[in-house]
Amino acid sequence: MEHVPAICTFRAYCEAKGRIKKGDRVWQIAFGSGFKCNSAVWKALRTVHDAGETNPWAGDVDRLPVHVPKVQPIVFDDASQNEPPAC
Repeated sequence: MEHVPAICTFRAYCEAKGRIKKGDRVWQIAFGSGFKCNSAVWKALRTVHDAGETNPWAGDVDRLPVHVPKVQPIVFDDASQNEPPAC
């Protein structure tokens, strides 16, 4: 999440969820390709009680995050079959 639209999307999601209150600080760190790295500390100047229709997450925020069920491992009868198939 190193580009500006991703930063704005993340901030809007947190505001829509009501997770950021006045005075909170959020440390955002991003890793790019190679040795690129950047970080920023954001301080909330006010609490957003209701983002309303201006927030891009307004219609979907109640459905997120999506629950992902735990994945069950595949168990083979023969120990030699535990190796992944060759490509």
